[in-house]
Amino acid sequence: MVRFWVMPKEGVSQSDIAAVNVARMEASVKGVGGSQQKLKKSSAPFLEKLKDTQKKQLEYLTIIAMLLGAISLGYSFIKKREE
Repeated sequence: MVRFWVMPKEGVSQSDIAAVNVARMEASVKGVGGSQQKLKKSSAPFLEKLKDTQKKQLEYLTIIAMLLGAISLGYSFIKKREE
């Protein structure tokens, strides 16, 4: 559910396009040309690392959001001093 709010569909598609462009640039630097199949094989480690990093960031963001929610809920139960 948090993923829906954090990364809308437009953002996901844009990041996928950016990842493909990066893979294409890496392939052109390495001198690989031609088919998409070669391109995917040459850039697979980089893209896998990128997706793993994004997944970890999303997990950490979810944990932080849950902790902040629990802290704010607990704080709401503390009685305020009346002077």
